[in-house]
Amino acid sequence: MRNYELQLYKELPRANGLILLNVSMEEAIKRNRTRIKKDKETDDEIAYRHKENQGLYYSANQAFVVDANRDYESVLKSLKLIAWECLLVNGNRPQKLSVEQS
Repeated sequence: MRNYELQLYKELPRANGLILLNVSMEEAIKRNRTRIKKDKETDDEIAYRHKENQGLYYSANQAFVVDANRDYESVLKSLKLIAWECLLVNGNRPQKLSVEQS
């Protein structure tokens, strides 16, 4: 089963876009401590997962890295700007599709 799953991943087309939310280990631990969640991760588990995910390779035609150490509203604003940048075609909003095109 594992080999089959790996083969499927190899056959997937490359992603058009990728957004990576980058946050420091200290900030991740701080935020986790304020979360209200049953059986949430310990500080050590957050630190382990943070280290484990450093240096991963992502395959995408276009990648955006967002500094998520900032406040929620700033991060959200960056994400919205990225979304609009990806939606714009030659600096113009995309045309609405007619019923026949959708």
